[in-house]
Parts: sequence; C-alpha cells; structure tokens
Amino acid sequence: MQHSTLTMLFLSGIACVASYCTEMPGPHVELIISNTFAALGNGFTCVAVDLQNPRISTLKGDFDSSGAYGANVLASTGFVLERVDSDGNIHSSSSSGPATVKVVSKSPELVIIAISAITDGKEGLAEDSWTISLEAGARSIGLNTSGNLIRAGTAIAIRYNFAFLPTSVYALFDRGVVQMLSADAKHSHYASADGLSRIYALGGPGSDLNTAGNASISVRRKVRRSGGIVVTNTRA
Repeated sequence: MQHSTLTMLFLSGIACVASYCTEMPGPHVELIISNTFAALGNGFTCVAVDLQNPRISTLKGDFDSSGAYGANVLASTGFVLERVDSDGNIHSSSSSGPATVKVVSKSPELVIIAISAITDGKEGLAEDSWTISLEAGARSIGLNTSGNLIRAGTAIAIRYNFAFLPTSVYALFDRGVVQMLSADAKHSHYASADGLSRIYALGGPGSDLNTAGNASISVRRKVRRSGGIVVTNTRA
C-alpha cells in the first residue's frame, strides 16, 4: 500500500451553484458534517468528502477569499482508492460502502478530520484512512493517506485515482517532465517507477474559449512507499 502526504492547491474562475461550500465563506475555517458528507471551507478553499460513496468529491477555490467558490476541479469520480483485479476489472472505494468521519481538531484557525473504513471496493483487499486538514487563509488542503491489507488476495494494482476536470496534465517526475493534452487512446498514459513530487492540470473541460484555461489544480506529493505512477489523459 502507498502511504503519502499530499498538498492540493486549486483555483477556478467559474461561478458555482449554491451548495454547502457557500455556507462556509471564511475567513475562519468552518466544518459541516452530515450523515452523507463532510466539508471544510475557509473562503479560499472548499473540500468535501462523500461518506456514503467514499471519495473526495468536491474541491473548489476562490482566489479573492470571499467564499464565492468556483467550479469543482475534480471530475465526477473524484479522488478514490481503487483495485485492479487479476481479470483487469476496476473496483472503487466509491462502491465499497459507507465510511466514517472523526473530528481530530477544530478551531477557527485549523480543522482536521479523519476518514476511515475506506476499502478498495466490496470485499476489498485493503483498508485506507484519509486525514484532511485546512488552515485559515490557506489556498490548499493537506491530505495524508495510510492503508493496509486486510485479507489475502491477488490484484494487478491497488492505487489512488485522481480525476481532474482540467484537461492538460503536467507531471514533474524526478528525472523529467511529462505533458499530456487530449491524447488519443494509444498515447493516453505514461507509467513510471520514478518519484513524482508534483502534478498539475490546467484548462477547462471543453473547447469553448470562454471557459478554456479557467480551472487548475496542483498536487504536491510526499510519498513514503509507492509502486509507481501512471499519468493518463484522454479526450473522453
């Protein structure tokens, strides 16, 4: 299992529909928890976790810190734990059953929550926990992940999958840089065992010049153990 610490920075210029993010305009860090989701916001940054279908489902930002958060920079699948079984089928934490949330720390300056009971699909082989932190005035969140095998089994991979809305992806590997932009099916991925300390994505989800380039996300990684990285990008 991979153990990693990630810092996610995100900006967007698209207005969003009313949601729980609008209830956390800042400048202090605020927390909303229900039976179905947990959300943190500070005016600059809003992040939400779907507890019923375990995944980080929402990541929004407002450069001006007014709480007018832009579009979600995550695509529909969000950030999930996945398993590729021996037949090549993909299983996801989003279909594994409900996760649980615990408030680790809560103050106007810092909120930390821990999400547990996350598995790599139904009858999963691994269990994961995610610790998410947000500080007042921060334009990024902290995400610490840690997992272990819970039963014996065979799999091609157990992995984390980031689904970004922006379509131009840049990966800064230890030995070089990879850019992927609207690649066709034969050239839509790049796999490497090299370390990847930073990955970012730019651009809107379509070809409309009014929206292209107005969304971005940056991820910085500090990995203790990892089996490698695969960067993918397609027109789909």
